[in-house]
Amino acid sequence: MSNESLPEMVKVGYTSKAPEGRAKELSGDTGVPTPFVVEYEVLIEDAHRCEQNVHRYLSDKRVNDNREFFRCSIDDAIKAVKTVAGDAVQFEKRLHETVPEDSVSYELIGLIRYLLEDGELTNHEVYHLCEWLNSNPESCDIWPGTELVQPLSEVYADGVLSQDELNRISHLFVGIEKEFVLKHEDAGQLEMGEGAPPVLDSMGSTPPVNSPQQPPVVNPSDQRPDRMMAENRDGIFGGLVQRMEQMKLDWAWRNRVEKFEEEEKKRKRQEYIKNIVRRIELGENISTPVGVIIGEKETVCWIEPAVLIEEVTKGSRGHRYTDKVPVDQGQFIMTTVRFIFRGRAKTFDTKIDRILGVDIAVDGFSYTIQNRSKKKMFDFPNGNGDIICAVLNHIGAR
Repeated sequence: MSNESLPEMVKVGYTSKAPEGRAKELSGDTGVPTPFVVEYEVLIEDAHRCEQNVHRYLSDKRVNDNREFFRCSIDDAIKAVKTVAGDAVQFEKRLHETVPEDSVSYELIGLIRYLLEDGELTNHEVYHLCEWLNSNPESCDIWPGTELVQPLSEVYADGVLSQDELNRISHLFVGIEKEFVLKHEDAGQLEMGEGAPPVLDSMGSTPPVNSPQQPPVVNPSDQRPDRMMAENRDGIFGGLVQRMEQMKLDWAWRNRVEKFEEEEKKRKRQEYIKNIVRRIELGENISTPVGVIIGEKETVCWIEPAVLIEEVTKGSRGHRYTDKVPVDQGQFIMTTVRFIFRGRAKTFDTKIDRILGVDIAVDGFSYTIQNRSKKKMFDFPNGNGDIICAVLNHIGAR
C-alpha cells in the first residue's frame, strides 16, 4: 500500500480480508490524513510466511523494525514479493500499470456502442459490463475505463440499480462515445486513413459481454485440491457477491483439503509401517537399544518410549479397590524373540513363546504370560500402537 502522506514509503503486509477493506481500516485507525491505497496485491496460500520472507528481503529498507513500512519504490516492493513468492502466486493485480496517457481501450468503446445501440440501457446490460470489466481489469486503467470505475462503483454500492442511476450511466456512455469520436476517431481517420484502430460499432462483432465459465480443475486423488476462485466477481465490481461466493468456495475447499491431508497422513503412515515390516523381513535391526544384549539370531523390530503400568490396591479396609498407576518409564523393545522393558527402576523381558494373549490400543499395550496372574501393561505417549500391532502381526506369522 501507499499513502500520499507518507511519500517514498510503501507498506508491505498480508491480510486474510479483502485488501481494499484492510486499506479502509488502516485509513480510519492510524490518524493519517490521507487514505491508504492498494497498489499491488497477490493471492497466496501461506501469506504470513511470504510476508516474513519479503520483510527479510527488504530489511535494509525498513523504516522501523516494529512497523511494516519500507523506504523504497512500489516497483521495488513488487519485485521483492514476486521474487519471494515465485510460482506460489495464484492471482495478482496492480493498481497502476505503466500505460501511455493517450491510450484507449477500443474494445471497451465497442462494448459501450453496442449497449447504446437500441437506445435503452438495462440493468442486465450494466451488470454484464461490470462482469466484463472484472474479467478485463487492465481496461479499468485505460480510458474510458478510468471514467467508469468510480460511477459504476457508486451506483452498484447497494447492489441495485434505480432508474435514475441507469439514466446517469446512460448519459455517461453517451458522453464517452461523443468524446471518443471528437478526440480519437475523427483525428485517427484524418491522420491515419484506413489504418485507424478498429472500433466495434453497431455493424461490427458482438462484444464478449458473457465471459465463458471456466470448468473447475479436477485434481487426481493423489494431489492436493486446488483453491477455487469465485467466477466473474473479483476485481472492482460485485465485491460483496464475490466475497460471499468465495466464502462458500473456501469452506468447501478447506473441507476437501482437510480430507485430503487426513488421507495423505494415513497413506504416509501405512507406507512407513510397510517399510518397517519390509526391513524386519530382510533381517535388519530397526534400531540398536542401549544397555541391552541382543542375541545372534535375534532382530530388533521396534523400540518405543513407554510407561510401565501396574495394578495397585487402594482404599481403606472394607473399601478396597484396584487402580492402574504408572510406576516407571523407559523403553519397550520388541525383538523377534522377546519383549523387553528397560526402565529407570525396573528392567525385565518376556519370551514371545510364553505369551498367552495381547491387547493393543493406539496409546497402550498389555500382554498375559503363562503361569502369571498379572498382566504386563504399558502406555505409549507417542501413540504408536498401530506400529506395535503391525510388527506383532509379522512376528506372530513367522
